Amino acid sequence: MAGEEEKLLIDEEETVQIKDLNKVTTVNNDDLLLLDDGVASNKAITFKNFLKTAKRQTFKGEGLGEFKEIIKSTIAEELAADEEFVKKIYANIIDKLIGNNSDKLSNLFSKIKSRLTDSISSAPLSKSDGLLIMSSSSSIQKTPIPKKLTGIPSNFDYTGKITRTMLYPSDYENKGVIINL
Repeated sequence: MAGEEEKLLIDEEETVQIKDLNKVTTVNNDDLLLLDDGVASNKAITFKNFLKTAKRQTFKGEGLGEFKEIIKSTIAEELAADEEFVKKIYANIIDKLIGNNSDKLSNLFSKIKSRLTDSISSAPLSKSDGLLIMSSSSSIQKTPIPKKLTGIPSNFDYTGKITRTMLYPSDYENKGVIINL
Protein backbone atom coordinates (compact mmCIF):
# COMPACT_ATOMS: atom_id res chain seq x y z
CA MET A 1 0.00 0.00 0.00
CA ALA A 2 2.89 2.35 0.66
CA GLY A 3 3.92 1.95 -2.99
CA GLU A 4 0.44 2.90 -4.18
CA GLU A 5 0.37 6.02 -1.95
CA GLU A 6 3.78 7.09 -3.26
CA LYS A 7 2.67 6.53 -6.87
CA LEU A 8 -0.53 8.46 -6.20
CA LEU A 9 1.44 11.41 -4.82
CA ILE A 10 3.72 11.47 -7.84
CA ASP A 11 0.84 11.22 -10.35
CA GLU A 12 -1.09 14.11 -8.77
CA GLU A 13 1.82 16.52 -8.71
CA GLU A 14 2.13 18.68 -11.79
CA THR A 15 5.23 20.65 -10.89
CA VAL A 16 8.42 20.02 -9.01
CA GLN A 17 10.11 22.83 -7.14
CA ILE A 18 13.80 22.71 -6.37
CA LYS A 19 14.89 25.11 -3.65
CA ASP A 20 18.40 26.34 -3.18
CA LEU A 21 19.55 24.97 -6.51
CA ASN A 22 23.29 25.17 -7.02
CA LYS A 23 23.73 27.81 -9.69
CA VAL A 24 26.60 27.76 -12.15
CA THR A 25 27.96 30.64 -14.18
CA THR A 26 29.90 28.60 -16.74
CA VAL A 27 29.26 25.25 -18.39
CA ASN A 28 32.02 22.87 -19.45
CA ASN A 29 31.66 20.60 -22.47
CA ASP A 30 31.67 17.47 -20.29
CA ASP A 31 29.04 18.77 -17.81
CA LEU A 32 25.79 16.84 -17.82
CA LEU A 33 22.49 18.53 -18.54
CA LEU A 34 19.37 16.94 -17.08
CA LEU A 35 16.67 16.10 -19.61
CA ASP A 36 13.22 15.37 -18.19
CA ASP A 37 10.60 14.02 -20.56
CA GLY A 38 7.89 15.02 -18.08
CA VAL A 39 6.35 11.56 -17.98
CA ALA A 40 8.45 8.63 -16.96
CA SER A 41 12.16 9.16 -17.02
CA ASN A 42 15.04 11.56 -16.61
CA LYS A 43 18.12 11.38 -18.77
CA ALA A 44 21.34 13.33 -19.06
CA ILE A 45 23.38 14.58 -22.00
CA THR A 46 26.75 16.28 -22.07
CA PHE A 47 26.71 19.95 -22.89
CA LYS A 48 28.91 19.27 -25.95
CA ASN A 49 26.51 16.65 -27.34
CA PHE A 50 23.53 18.88 -26.57
CA LEU A 51 25.08 21.67 -28.67
CA LYS A 52 25.83 19.24 -31.53
CA THR A 53 22.26 17.94 -31.52
CA ALA A 54 20.73 21.41 -31.32
CA LYS A 55 23.01 22.62 -34.12
CA ARG A 56 22.16 19.64 -36.35
CA GLN A 57 18.40 20.03 -35.80
CA THR A 58 18.50 23.80 -36.26
CA PHE A 59 20.77 24.04 -39.29
CA LYS A 60 20.18 20.72 -41.08
CA GLY A 61 16.96 19.26 -39.80
CA GLU A 62 13.40 20.32 -39.20
CA GLY A 63 14.31 23.72 -37.74
CA LEU A 64 16.22 24.92 -40.80
CA GLY A 65 13.25 26.64 -42.48
CA GLU A 66 12.26 28.47 -39.31
CA PHE A 67 15.89 29.45 -38.68
CA LYS A 68 16.19 30.86 -42.21
CA GLU A 69 13.01 32.91 -41.79
CA ILE A 70 14.24 34.34 -38.48
CA ILE A 71 17.58 35.26 -40.03
CA LYS A 72 15.94 36.81 -43.12
CA SER A 73 13.55 38.95 -41.11
CA THR A 74 16.29 40.02 -38.68
CA ILE A 75 18.68 40.97 -41.47
CA ALA A 76 15.92 42.74 -43.42
CA GLU A 77 14.92 44.82 -40.39
CA GLU A 78 18.53 45.74 -39.64
CA LEU A 79 19.30 46.69 -43.24
CA ALA A 80 16.10 48.72 -43.63
CA ALA A 81 17.09 50.73 -40.55
CA ASP A 82 20.53 51.51 -42.04
CA GLU A 83 20.11 54.70 -44.10
CA GLU A 84 23.44 54.33 -45.91
CA PHE A 85 22.53 50.81 -47.04
CA VAL A 86 19.11 52.00 -48.27
CA LYS A 87 20.78 54.81 -50.24
CA LYS A 88 23.16 52.30 -51.86
CA ILE A 89 20.25 50.04 -52.81
CA TYR A 90 18.33 52.94 -54.37
CA ALA A 91 21.46 53.99 -56.29
CA ASN A 92 21.84 50.43 -57.61
CA ILE A 93 18.18 50.30 -58.63
CA ILE A 94 18.47 53.63 -60.43
CA ASP A 95 21.59 52.36 -62.23
CA LYS A 96 19.66 49.30 -63.39
CA LEU A 97 16.76 51.47 -64.58
CA ILE A 98 19.05 53.82 -66.46
CA GLY A 99 20.80 50.91 -68.12
CA ASN A 100 24.31 52.27 -67.86
CA ASN A 101 26.93 52.88 -65.19
CA SER A 102 25.97 56.50 -64.58
CA ASP A 103 24.79 57.35 -61.12
CA LYS A 104 23.08 60.57 -62.21
CA LEU A 105 19.36 60.83 -61.74
CA SER A 106 19.18 63.27 -64.64
CA ASN A 107 19.78 60.44 -67.11
CA LEU A 108 16.87 58.52 -65.66
CA PHE A 109 14.70 61.62 -65.80
CA SER A 110 15.68 62.19 -69.44
CA LYS A 111 14.76 58.62 -70.35
CA ILE A 112 11.40 58.88 -68.59
CA LYS A 113 10.74 62.25 -70.22
CA SER A 114 11.57 60.94 -73.70
CA ARG A 115 9.38 57.87 -73.18
CA LEU A 116 6.51 60.11 -72.10
CA THR A 117 6.91 62.53 -74.98
CA ASP A 118 7.28 59.71 -77.52
CA SER A 119 4.04 58.14 -76.35
CA ILE A 120 2.00 61.36 -76.44
CA SER A 121 0.13 61.91 -79.67
CA SER A 122 -0.06 65.39 -81.17
CA ALA A 123 -3.29 67.36 -81.32
CA PRO A 124 -4.24 70.92 -82.22
CA LEU A 125 -4.15 73.33 -79.30
CA SER A 126 -7.07 75.45 -78.19
CA LYS A 127 -7.44 78.20 -75.63
CA SER A 128 -9.21 75.87 -73.19
CA ASP A 129 -6.32 73.36 -73.14
CA GLY A 130 -3.75 73.22 -70.40
CA LEU A 131 -0.01 72.83 -70.81
CA LEU A 132 2.10 70.68 -68.50
CA ILE A 133 5.56 72.06 -67.86
CA MET A 134 8.46 70.59 -65.93
CA SER A 135 10.30 73.46 -64.31
CA SER A 136 12.54 71.05 -62.42
CA SER A 137 12.99 67.32 -62.20
CA SER A 138 10.83 67.17 -59.10
CA SER A 139 7.66 68.97 -60.18
CA ILE A 140 5.17 69.13 -63.01
CA GLN A 141 2.89 72.16 -63.29
CA LYS A 142 -0.18 72.93 -65.37
CA THR A 143 -0.41 76.32 -67.04
CA PRO A 144 -2.63 77.88 -69.72
CA ILE A 145 -1.26 77.59 -73.24
CA PRO A 146 0.28 80.87 -74.43
CA LYS A 147 -1.75 82.48 -77.19
CA LYS A 148 1.19 82.47 -79.57
CA LEU A 149 1.28 78.64 -79.43
CA THR A 150 -2.38 78.12 -80.35
CA GLY A 151 -1.85 79.24 -83.92
CA ILE A 152 -3.42 81.97 -86.00
CA PRO A 153 -6.81 82.96 -84.56
CA SER A 154 -9.86 82.93 -86.82
CA ASN A 155 -10.32 86.72 -86.48
CA PHE A 156 -6.72 87.46 -87.50
CA ASP A 157 -6.29 90.46 -89.77
CA TYR A 158 -3.35 92.04 -91.60
CA THR A 159 -3.30 95.81 -91.34
CA GLY A 160 -0.12 96.61 -93.21
CA LYS A 161 2.67 98.95 -92.14
CA ILE A 162 2.64 101.16 -89.09
CA THR A 163 4.63 104.35 -89.41
CA ARG A 164 3.79 105.98 -86.07
CA THR A 165 6.37 106.24 -83.33
CA MET A 166 3.97 104.84 -80.70
CA LEU A 167 2.64 101.30 -80.84
CA TYR A 168 -0.51 100.36 -78.93
CA PRO A 169 -1.80 96.86 -78.12
CA SER A 170 -4.81 97.45 -80.33
CA ASP A 171 -2.38 97.93 -83.25
CA TYR A 172 -1.04 94.37 -83.08
CA GLU A 173 -3.59 92.31 -81.13
CA ASN A 174 -4.98 89.61 -83.48
CA LYS A 175 -3.36 91.47 -86.39
CA GLY A 176 -0.24 91.14 -88.45
CA VAL A 177 1.79 94.30 -88.75
CA ILE A 178 5.10 95.41 -90.21
CA ILE A 179 7.06 97.92 -88.19
CA ASN A 180 9.83 100.01 -89.72
CA LEU A 181 12.46 100.84 -87.15
